Amino acid sequence: MAADSKGKAKTFGGSKWRKLTNISGVGSKEKGQGFAHFRKQKALREYKKLLKKTRHEKPMLVLNTLEDDIQSNLTEPIVHRGSSDATDRLQETKQQTAQPKQNVSKNIGRAPKIEKRKTCSKYHDAQEKFKRQKIENEQLKKEKEKEKEKKIAELQESLKRRRETHKQLTKRTQRGQPVMANQISHLLQKIQSHS
Repeated sequence: MAADSKGKAKTFGGSKWRKLTNISGVGSKEKGQGFAHFRKQKALREYKKLLKKTRHEKPMLVLNTLEDDIQSNLTEPIVHRGSSDATDRLQETKQQTAQPKQNVSKNIGRAPKIEKRKTCSKYHDAQEKFKRQKIENEQLKKEKEKEKEKKIAELQESLKRRRETHKQLTKRTQRGQPVMANQISHLLQKIQSHS
């Protein structure tokens, strides 16, 4: 037995013992590149995402323009030579399709939005905004004053009640003993208010 174990390395638990190096298995950790590898991978992922987005955007733009062309071609009726009714209808349809295109904003790749003309100037807008804010501030002040008055009234009432109870409880007989009738009536009021 001693001869057999001479050539073999010592084993712990059935397998050879190894020093644990680079446990995470990422980058060359000994050289300090473990976290740098993660940063590089993240940058690569972001770059690929951007590429993917640009690939998807370009075909959509082309598709939108193609769809617009096809729809405009389909809306135009077929004109036969020599018929005046057909030419009149053609002109009417062209005018109808031309009018919305003037008001449509030029947002490529998005749904067309009809632009609204602003009738008032920035100065007028600012004035209106200021007036609205002034009215709101006045309303808030009034509400705060009402709340303040309400709190003061409640405080005064509670103080008045406390003074009355204090007067009743501090009443004494000629010998200096507390009046038991007042004590009992106070306790009775407490019990009734809680139940």
